Formats: sequence, C-alpha cells, structure tokens
Amino acid sequence: MLMLGFIWCLYFLVLALVDPGQAEYANNLSEMIVGLLTIISIGFAFYEFLRQGHQKESE
Repeated sequence: MLMLGFIWCLYFLVLALVDPGQAEYANNLSEMIVGLLTIISIGFAFYEFLRQGHQKESE
C-alpha cells in the first residue's frame, strides 16, 4: 500500500515537472495521498497495539 502511494506521489512530481501549470494540482494531490497513507498507517499501528494488549491479557 505504501509503495503504491509512493508511485502515485512520484507520478504527480513528474507531472509538476513536465507541466508547470499543473504544479499546484499535483502538489495538492500528493499531499492528500500522503495524508491518507499516514492515517491508514496510524490505524494499522493502533490495531496492532490493541491486538498485542489483548494477547498479553490472555496469558
């Protein structure tokens, strides 16, 4: 998932370099992708934290 986000961010970086008129659009979408991936990563980390806590309580 993170690799897919990285590829999209690279695509928008190339778009901004090739067509400077699209730079703001590409920047906004790149920021949105990074924000969404950050939220997804935090969600996975929180899920793992809860899962590890449940396993320790079971022991």
